[in-house]
Amino acid sequence: MRVAVHDTSTEAVVTAMERGFETGPDLDALLRRHQPLLVAGSTGTTSLGPKHAAALLRDCYLVSLTSRNREFDVAGLREAAERVEDAGQLGFRCHLPQGVCATVIADGFPINFHHAESLPNKYADLIMAALITGAATLAQEGHGFAAGHNVPRTDAALAASGLLERYYERFGPHHATSGGSGQ
Repeated sequence: MRVAVHDTSTEAVVTAMERGFETGPDLDALLRRHQPLLVAGSTGTTSLGPKHAAALLRDCYLVSLTSRNREFDVAGLREAAERVEDAGQLGFRCHLPQGVCATVIADGFPINFHHAESLPNKYADLIMAALITGAATLAQEGHGFAAGHNVPRTDAALAASGLLERYYERFGPHHATSGGSGQ
């Protein structure tokens, strides 16, 4: 697959160019020249909207790779379209004035969260609880942590909190078996 790279960081564009990718500092010009089949946005901000959609010269797919649904200006793309077609679980299609169909996968939401949990809630809850435990530990006077990451000390703080034991009691193997025997 031919890959083109656009970034607002000149350093990132130069790095991509040095690695053999087609690049361009002007997104509209790059879209017109490259004519992508797949546009993958991973900026964490709005990377493509109706202004840029006018530069699309062939049918294509827009896929967000970030953790929020702001990679594409979905409302703007819908407004710019002559017709919007629901594509079911796939997302929706914008039939643009230049005769191009841009399919917005997952309705603009991150593809890794589309119709599935990429990280089940119970794991995300454990991670969030561990982060809160860490913040509470660091908020205490005399916590004993220096700048940087001290894995053994972090493990000790988590162990002292009892968080992992409570997680295991709640979600451990005894919940996966019938009768709760833990066998």
